Amino acid sequence: MAKARILKVVNYREEDMGSLKLLEEILKRENKEFTAWVREQTVEYVRKHGNGNPAFKIEQWVDQSKLKALPATSELIEHPEKLRELSKGDVESLHHFTGKELQKRFSKWRATSKED
Repeated sequence: MAKARILKVVNYREEDMGSLKLLEEILKRENKEFTAWVREQTVEYVRKHGNGNPAFKIEQWVDQSKLKALPATSELIEHPEKLRELSKGDVESLHHFTGKELQKRFSKWRATSKED
């Protein structure tokens, strides 16, 4: 007796057509069928994410006392006293990140702005 099958329709956007065409070429080169590839991707995704995203699990907020949310930069600008609540390492990380982020944004702005 044949195995029961469930049909799922996948809709692609117009802007995805180039990627879909390349995927079909790759699958043909690797002698794989699209359906088999989708099943493999589904099983792999569920294996990796079935118990939550492996990169960050919400339990870490409760289980690890060292893990805490940092205030938004705009909040620190408005309320600099909140810096006292952070560890020295957190302040250094925040300074490093915001410094790099501001530099990137300034460079992008400079590159796109018109000279007087």
